[in-house]
Amino acid sequence: MSIRSRLYFLIFLFGLVLLINLGALGFLVVTASRVLNTADAVLEQQSSAVRMQAQLRDAEAALYRYEIEGETGFATHFRDQLNLFEDELNTYEQLVSSSEGDVWVSELRAANQNAEEFGEDLVEQRNLQQVDLRSVEIIMADISSLLIGPMREIKTDDLAYQEIISGMAISGRDVLIALISYLDSPREIDRVRFVDGVSTFRTYLNQYEKQATTAIEVTWVSELNQAIDDVELLGSQLVSGRVQQKADYANFALLLYQAGQGVIVDEIQPQASNNIAQAQSDLNRAVRNTLIISLITGILTLAIFLSVTFPLLQRMNTSVMALLRGADSVAAGDFSSSVEVPDQFEFNRLATAFNKMTGELATRENRLKMLIQKLALVQEEERRLVGLDLHDGLTQMLLSANMHLNAFASKYKNGGAETAPAQLERGRNRLQEAINEARWVVSELRPTELEDYGLVDGIHHYVAKVAEARNWEAELAVDLEDGQLTPEAETAIFRIIQEALSNARKYAETERIFVKLDSDEQNIYLVVKDWGKGFELSSLNGSSGNDHLGVVGMEERAKLIGGEFEISSEVGKGTQIEVNVPLESDEPIST
Repeated sequence: MSIRSRLYFLIFLFGLVLLINLGALGFLVVTASRVLNTADAVLEQQSSAVRMQAQLRDAEAALYRYEIEGETGFATHFRDQLNLFEDELNTYEQLVSSSEGDVWVSELRAANQNAEEFGEDLVEQRNLQQVDLRSVEIIMADISSLLIGPMREIKTDDLAYQEIISGMAISGRDVLIALISYLDSPREIDRVRFVDGVSTFRTYLNQYEKQATTAIEVTWVSELNQAIDDVELLGSQLVSGRVQQKADYANFALLLYQAGQGVIVDEIQPQASNNIAQAQSDLNRAVRNTLIISLITGILTLAIFLSVTFPLLQRMNTSVMALLRGADSVAAGDFSSSVEVPDQFEFNRLATAFNKMTGELATRENRLKMLIQKLALVQEEERRLVGLDLHDGLTQMLLSANMHLNAFASKYKNGGAETAPAQLERGRNRLQEAINEARWVVSELRPTELEDYGLVDGIHHYVAKVAEARNWEAELAVDLEDGQLTPEAETAIFRIIQEALSNARKYAETERIFVKLDSDEQNIYLVVKDWGKGFELSSLNGSSGNDHLGVVGMEERAKLIGGEFEISSEVGKGTQIEVNVPLESDEPIST
């Protein structure tokens, strides 16, 4: 019997078992319907309790925000949340029918009324606090205007007099800042600063009073004394009121906590959980009875099923494992191994097709590797020629033009023209920028540092040049000896560094870079990191544009020398590139 015939038989067997179990399931549905109706009612009660708890938390948070920021919207939100709580409490009252539920409703209704009273008192305290603070600010503004205006101007040459005026102005600002800081977050140090500021202001005022000789000065002294007395009185009221406000808010928070935690969390929700647990127990009992019926009717079918499927599964397992081993070999890049299965049916034909496919893949892979190597060599030669052409052609011509412009600017400047030299100077600057750009393009097209200095010194030279051009803070840690890698691998490493710094120059907007290259007995480790703006790594997946071709190129270069490439980035924290290259690798290499 073939595998297909056996599977048809098993499908028939499963159909028979399914019919039996459908009958048992009908019994389960009838039994569970009653249990689920009860569970729905309990869940609705629990959901209502959860909403009430959330509304209490929102009311507390809104009142706290109003106490801190004084925005009218938070006071309105506080009242809205308590109204919603009242509505939800009415809904919950309709859902419960026990005496315990009536007691909980009464407790929560009383807590809501008390919370509303406490909250309104706190809102009123905050409103009065804003009025008093505004009065203090107006008084201090008047004091400041008097000090820096007419008082300072009458004796501008008297240094001692000016010092007294400055002292009063500074101590007045300290008084206002300390008072505002204390109201924002009551700390003892700010209260002391307020008292000390008032005292310091009075000290300077007494010194000024001793120097007051004119009628207007005496009037100013009287006005300042009255003003600082008013500030001290209002400030003391605000400080004591803030202390009382903090205590009242603590009582308000405790009231809501007792309502939310003591009633909803500790009483309502546990009761609802118990009811849910009871409903689940009833449902489990119904499920258990249904399972017993299903098992009794299925045991005989299972015996037949095992007698048919066990030999079939053994043969299928052997064949599938052989195919999986072949698939693992292909995934690892080994196309030379073949798959052999003992099955004489469908799996045997599948193994034959698999072996044919792996043979074709091996041939195609070898051709692709040869093509990539040739293409990379042609690309490198092309870059070298373009770099030489730019260096010996465009750069030399631009240098010559720069020299002529310098000579012309010098002669023309001696002739007495006023505007022409400025224009020529701009032209010289533009030519100089073109020269620098031409040199940069040459260095980007071909790593001349690698040819001239070797890998280690070339990296030092290149990183220093890029850092100087971009005004970067560069940290370089290279602990590697020349000759540890093949020339192709050295070029790939240098190209990866070059591309990483190019990406940092174009996109990172960083002021600092870090390049590390070292090795152990088995691997070469490369790290290139910047502290720029970073990006979301998800943007690399499925991108069809050119923005990420540099990343793809770096990854391909690492793979072509048998290495592993990893990039990590976080928005606002920079990007890091890591490459691990084995010192001994049989992988084909190319740049």
